[in-house]
Amino acid sequence: MDESATPHDTATPIPKSEGDTFGEVRAGDEEDRSPEKQAKGWRFWAVLPALCITALLAAVESTVVSTALPYIAHELKAGEMYVWFVNAYFLSR
Repeated sequence: MDESATPHDTATPIPKSEGDTFGEVRAGDEEDRSPEKQAKGWRFWAVLPALCITALLAAVESTVVSTALPYIAHELKAGEMYVWFVNAYFLSR
């Protein structure tokens, strides 16, 4: 192999095939991508309420824990180490 030639110099370009559309927009694709034409399927509507309910329950749970935290810290005589209780609780879930 010649020292002046690098692997990039000897590489041949790869021809594009019919299915290669990475980053390309064909004529007529703009209409297919409009928000009005994209209907959300049943999977979207099955997952969205589940995520909303999960977020709501996590928020309620963290509210209850943070409200009860001073009492828990007092009963355990933890003083300023009460922050570790919340971390341990959320890590153990």
